[in-house]
Amino acid sequence: MAKFFCAGFMLLVAKLLPFPPTFAPKKHLTQLERLDLLAELGDYLLAEPDAELQQVIRQAYLENRWFTETNTRMALQAIARIFLDREKLRDWTARYSLSDKPHPDKTVALVMAGNIPLVGFHDWLCVFVAGQRAKVKLSEKDKHLLPFLVKKLGEWAFESWEYTEFVGEGDKLADFDAVIATGSNNTARYFEQYFGKYPHIIRSNRNAVAVLTGYETPDDLLALGRDIFTYFGLGCRNVSKIYVPHGYHFDTLLEALHEYREIIHHDKYKNNFDYNFTLFILNQIPFQNNGCLLLKEDTALQARIASVHYEYYDDLHDIDRLLAERKDEIQCVVSNVQLRDFKALPFGKSQEPELDDYADGVDVLLFLSKSAFINRGGGPNRQKFGFLQPGEGKGGGGVCNPRRGGREEPPPPGGKGAAAGKKPPPRPFIGEKNPAEPPQPRRGGDKKNRGGGGPPPPRRQPAPPPPGPGGGEKKKIPRVPPLPPPQNGGRPPPRCRGSRPPRGYPGKKK
Repeated sequence: MAKFFCAGFMLLVAKLLPFPPTFAPKKHLTQLERLDLLAELGDYLLAEPDAELQQVIRQAYLENRWFTETNTRMALQAIARIFLDREKLRDWTARYSLSDKPHPDKTVALVMAGNIPLVGFHDWLCVFVAGQRAKVKLSEKDKHLLPFLVKKLGEWAFESWEYTEFVGEGDKLADFDAVIATGSNNTARYFEQYFGKYPHIIRSNRNAVAVLTGYETPDDLLALGRDIFTYFGLGCRNVSKIYVPHGYHFDTLLEALHEYREIIHHDKYKNNFDYNFTLFILNQIPFQNNGCLLLKEDTALQARIASVHYEYYDDLHDIDRLLAERKDEIQCVVSNVQLRDFKALPFGKSQEPELDDYADGVDVLLFLSKSAFINRGGGPNRQKFGFLQPGEGKGGGGVCNPRRGGREEPPPPGGKGAAAGKKPPPRPFIGEKNPAEPPQPRRGGDKKNRGGGGPPPPRRQPAPPPPGPGGGEKKKIPRVPPLPPPQNGGRPPPRCRGSRPPRGYPGKKK
């Protein structure tokens, strides 16, 4: 009766109000509605920032001095123009077979970096578009911008709150079906150990490089400065190394990059510049300087802050070989020449990736669109995602006993513990017979014809004693003489009051 009364009351209120009630949320968000909601967020970021957005930008700068207001606004503008455009979003998602479920049934853990503002926004965007729940572990360096954007979506559509959950600083990341983690080379090793049993995408350090030929125009070199100095060079898509031909003159390059000399007024950048400048002088390392950037010849891809490495090459065939050797360390390449293994970006476009420019070349939306998540408690199978081959990982054979709750996988060809292409039989439990082994006769099987018969095995005869020095006689061992009789008539020796008698003394006889 109470249910009918509540329903009738709601209908009466809906008829009396001049506008439809907005306090009753819809059941779910469709994929098209989620895309429209993201496009609305893009329009909000492209407009003049309101007081609430300005306060968040200011707070992000106070907690991380690298997040200047200029850089944060630049990141927000790039996200709004490229990632949150309605037509681009629809064209991007149309290439994948995404299931439009009423509610997110899978949870994807996101471990985000904090080197530049909103560096993990694209990962969250992929999870939100795929209709799955994102459990976000934010970096301490960037913990205000993404929660603010998610809160704005929740204000416009209450149903969007179920697609994102933020993990506290002291909380443990648990209860998820897959993980996407980004960190340094050192943290990636721990990610592999901690998240190795889940379907995962783990990223480590990468850098962008530039290939110069000496025929670049001053505008090209000026645009190259944006690839170097944007976000103070802290991003993985910032150019940290330049390949130049032998005999290249750096005067034109240094003069063009001197246009970004205002960056030296930033205190943290200036401290790094002075430190590296002093370090090069003390170690007598040759370098070139234009007042805001240090150029040093080095084969390493990753350079210090306020410095860029350069390396010489002979011809284009040589540069293709050099880039192929460091393919796993390169994020993107900017150049005017056509390369063999990389799609060269125009100068000045390294920090403006498109929706399908995935980090490390791993298609995140394809990773999420595959219905390969195994329910919690059953053990996820990474083979269905295409990122792990059968038998790959720790261990030689890759075979798990299915009776113990694991999964049974064939070993890799030529793997350890089994012949190439052959599957070894499962290992039996203790006390269980192995059908692959022939029956063995029991010891003493001739008694009552048990165990297949057969005489008992011969007893092991003791080894003969070694001959002594007297022609085979045993060496006599002298006996230990008995202990002398007790002194003082068997009475205990005198002792001080309160001391203990010696150990082993039987005490006074009655």
